[in-house]
Amino acid sequence: MAPIPTSREGYHFKADTIHEGLYTEAAIESTKSPKPFYDVIVIGSGFTGLTAARDLSTAGKSVLLIEARDRIGGRTWATRSRGHYMEMGGTWVYWTQPHVWSELKRYGLDRELKQTTGTSGDLEVLQFKSRGSDPLKEYSFDGPGGYNVIMETAIYKFLDVDGAGGTKILARPYDRDFVRNIPLKFMKLTCKDRLDQLPELPQEHKDLIASMFETIGCASIDKTPFFEILRWFGLSGFTFRGWLASVDELSLKRGTTSLALAIMDESRADIVLSSPVASVIRSRTEPLTTITTRTGKVFRTTKVICTLPVNCLGDVSFDPPISPLKLAAAREQHLTKIVKVHTYTSEKLVPTFVSSLSPSKIPFGYTESDVHDSKEGGGTFSVFFGSESELDRCTPLATFRELKKILPSEFNNEKRNPKFNPKEMFWHDWTNDEFAKGAWCTFPMGWQENYLDALREDEQGGSCIFANADWADGWRGFIDGAFEMGRSSAWRVLKEERNANRASKL
Repeated sequence: MAPIPTSREGYHFKADTIHEGLYTEAAIESTKSPKPFYDVIVIGSGFTGLTAARDLSTAGKSVLLIEARDRIGGRTWATRSRGHYMEMGGTWVYWTQPHVWSELKRYGLDRELKQTTGTSGDLEVLQFKSRGSDPLKEYSFDGPGGYNVIMETAIYKFLDVDGAGGTKILARPYDRDFVRNIPLKFMKLTCKDRLDQLPELPQEHKDLIASMFETIGCASIDKTPFFEILRWFGLSGFTFRGWLASVDELSLKRGTTSLALAIMDESRADIVLSSPVASVIRSRTEPLTTITTRTGKVFRTTKVICTLPVNCLGDVSFDPPISPLKLAAAREQHLTKIVKVHTYTSEKLVPTFVSSLSPSKIPFGYTESDVHDSKEGGGTFSVFFGSESELDRCTPLATFRELKKILPSEFNNEKRNPKFNPKEMFWHDWTNDEFAKGAWCTFPMGWQENYLDALREDEQGGSCIFANADWADGWRGFIDGAFEMGRSSAWRVLKEERNANRASKL
């Protein structure tokens, strides 16, 4: 019998007992006999690395993926319980995300999608707390004075810094030259600054949109850049409904791991897992780079694609050294510091979405999927995002116990889900994850204008390309941004060789 694929990552909490490690189909086997030299070595097997390795290897290049984890997928992977796939990291896909959608079409997965119950059309009300200690308030979604009407009106005013709802300022969000020329004054605004410029908005409406903006980076509005919000809405068509659909509506039935496995199945690249890179050293006498892992494995290549997340750029020794600005960004860290928690309740829950303003132990959460197979016990899976700074983080067990204590108050009220009581919890602690040090990337104030160009620069004389969703042109921090960067980095390697071959024939 084949062993059950399991990662050492993640935790399962049940009956006041914690179990380390979770089932995942992403825990594949390493190549048995990797070679000492490859045309290209890709550091990291998140979607950026997987895509780059696939495109290069299917174009005839010998490629090695070196992965620190015991699984593929990076900040995107899924586990399973009671027939339900739970995304422990990145989740959402939608046709407004062009790169990921083309990948889904490529593998026939565009027909393997599901709708999250807590963000679906079945959702009748939003539950909201102005502050963590406040009672829950309910807002109906539709009709006059409903949540959708409030949000569409208020967000248009929020984005309208140009008399056109933001559409002139960010007319071409993928064009880095266009974005570079956006007036600096808009980069200097926090979300709070912008809300303070709108005295005509009722405070209640400001609190509602502030709570939504705080879900973008799980940070307070005085730390969240206005430009980050403008970017997300610009990529979604500058509407509230378009934004909701783009960022929290559809996910893969069998998890994002099904997409990662489809890419690996097509790829001809070799892979070594559980092999964190220690150093990347470029020879000063010949076009050769030596990569050494922490366990002493040594591989050589002429070209490197480094897909390390921004928060981890300082964890590998580069010689020649990489840009001081890359290292400064790694020291400062991006905003999103959370734990992602899935809960299982034996009771079937009414579709629910809840959010609250910071400081809050649970910034937001929602019902995700009902268990329809009676043999699996019925019930509902839900998802919550826990604040790193507010929860008891002394031990994983302490965190689980606190979550079990406070989660009922997030969903319970007399009319809706009065018996919310999580029987099991599954989580990934992204903040204390050594190879991520945070969840999806949300830029802090100052990063757009001070660090972005440096993060995108090649290093070591152009032999080392840096590619990651954290500095994508489009959906930064999303699966789509990872595909954008993986494709473009592979194409650059192939184009460089093609141009060199043409020049040699002249």
